[in-house]
Amino acid sequence: MPLENLPILDPLSKATERKIQPIRIDKDDLLSLCAKDGSLRLRVYRTDGCYPSWAAIHFLSRIPEIKSIRPDRAVVGLTDITAVMINSCWPKDRLRFEDSETELIYTYLLTRFLSQTHRSNIQAKFKLEKTVPAMPEDYVEHPEFPQSDYQKVGTLMALGQEGTASFCDRGTGKTNIAINRICLEATRDKKMMRVLIVCPKKARLNWFREVEKFTTCTGKVSILRGVQINRLKIFTHAIKIEDDCEYSLVIVSYDTMASDVEILKKAPWDLVIADESHYFKSSSTKRWKAIRKLREVSDRRMILTGTPISNSIFDLYTQFEFLGEGLSGFSSQKAFKKFHWQAKEIAGGQGVSRVGSVQNIPLLQERLARISYAVTKEEAGLNLPDKVRDVYECNMLPKQQDFYTQMCTVLAIEIKRSLESGTPDTISANHILTRLLRLSQITSGFVKFDARFDELGNLLSEGRVEQIEEINNPKLAAVEDMIKEDAEDPNAKGIIWSNWIEDIEACARRLNKIGVDHRVIYGKTSDKNSEKYEHEFNNDPNCKWLVANPKKAGDSLNLLGYNPEKGGNSYCNHMIYYCTNWSSIEREQSEDRSHRRGTKMPLRITDLVIPGTIDEEIRDRVSKKIENAKSIQDIRSILETVLNLEITL
Repeated sequence: MPLENLPILDPLSKATERKIQPIRIDKDDLLSLCAKDGSLRLRVYRTDGCYPSWAAIHFLSRIPEIKSIRPDRAVVGLTDITAVMINSCWPKDRLRFEDSETELIYTYLLTRFLSQTHRSNIQAKFKLEKTVPAMPEDYVEHPEFPQSDYQKVGTLMALGQEGTASFCDRGTGKTNIAINRICLEATRDKKMMRVLIVCPKKARLNWFREVEKFTTCTGKVSILRGVQINRLKIFTHAIKIEDDCEYSLVIVSYDTMASDVEILKKAPWDLVIADESHYFKSSSTKRWKAIRKLREVSDRRMILTGTPISNSIFDLYTQFEFLGEGLSGFSSQKAFKKFHWQAKEIAGGQGVSRVGSVQNIPLLQERLARISYAVTKEEAGLNLPDKVRDVYECNMLPKQQDFYTQMCTVLAIEIKRSLESGTPDTISANHILTRLLRLSQITSGFVKFDARFDELGNLLSEGRVEQIEEINNPKLAAVEDMIKEDAEDPNAKGIIWSNWIEDIEACARRLNKIGVDHRVIYGKTSDKNSEKYEHEFNNDPNCKWLVANPKKAGDSLNLLGYNPEKGGNSYCNHMIYYCTNWSSIEREQSEDRSHRRGTKMPLRITDLVIPGTIDEEIRDRVSKKIENAKSIQDIRSILETVLNLEITL
């Protein structure tokens, strides 16, 4: 689109309105733009040699990402935010481009932004008015498993996009949206479409099954697994073009992707989909560094997750950047954090800022509205039965209380020393939280002793774990009581979640003792057996309970307690959280294993809590993190504004 035809962009919030408010510059003020080394060099000047107006000079300081600045010039981020601000604030006839490449990049950033706004309009009309746009003429409805209206909207929003995200709630069918997009794009391509799916290891088979179930065109599906030589053979066959093959879909786990990224880079991927994209939310991980390389060899990218934010809004940076360089709105993570975090120095100083508050949330919500498609279970019209939460209070045994008091004293000393040794950073804070989980181990019924060494480093005693009176363990007794109560309903099933191996094995022993048929999925369970136990929990009416670790079974599995395709009278209607760690993602993901499409009955979620202990603190903290994330992801007010816009592309 020619530069002169680009419209002035309307703001979607008051925050944006303030940022892109036109400025009153002198008629002779000009703005020069030059894209160089990943930055945009700006210079305000006048042809008559006079000094530019104060308004023109002040404009440079309003740009969110400033790398360096002098009175009449600045080096800023080469991003869509910068382009939008210039387009909205500065008259087009007073822009000067140093070269054609700069003008091309500038126009591309604005055009991409406009396209995103157009897509947000589709989302807004559906979420606020329940309007479903007409599907393309070449769209093929699956004869057995037709898409719901919200899935059709999601497919349209993703179709043909360079970078897009599906942040729909767990259990709403994000996989279906991605597969229908693949089918539409594959039938339009004149060559075999190459698609790479990167997902958690435990989700590989589920993707394979879902592709076989929902595809409406002809293709081949491969899973990269086994030793490297076998993976290489599978990969070579997968990327080979075949007649009458409209797509080739390769499924790989995150860890295998990270180790094989140099091989995977050799294929020209038409589309790379990152499932559960929160797996690479940290920029320091091997996963992020590897998947960023795949960004450069893919035409289009898509991410899927129901929990894009777990700890803070900074979890979004890498996920946005995978979709396209600069799609976070900034050229670096440091600039992203600086714009969205108002830091303050702690008392006493030392020149390091550690506390503060989140800022510019409306601008982040606008980006979510343009780049992502998010639908809650309520908006999707799934009409799921409620989650019913309760707390089962237990009392510690005297011996437990003694261990708990002693551990509190030890940890207090350790933490005090850590804080006194210097200004705490994120790593030390996480270390402290991890150490505090020692208290959670005690409330669960066991105590862990570290190995002891003398001053010369000689081992005095091995580390060990001791169970605290397993027979009389109050949490085990509570589990037994609830299981016996639930047994009054012959169709009811349940899941016991715990983070500790000792808890899981103790629960399994107690279920064996009282004669309850169950399965166990945790770190010691092989992938093959995990798949088998998932199948048995859903298909065997006699398998009443599952004892599981959220990290192993808390995402990608369907644990409804019956098979929706075959039917059945049973259902999972109770979850017991024996203990919980600090991870809000693990908590949310695990809860929704049984609260998704096909849920029959209200899901009772019970937390076993010993009052006045760390159990309460963890539960409250995790709940707060979940609510904060949901408030940031709530873009309804932004979408209401979208409906008032006239977008012409």
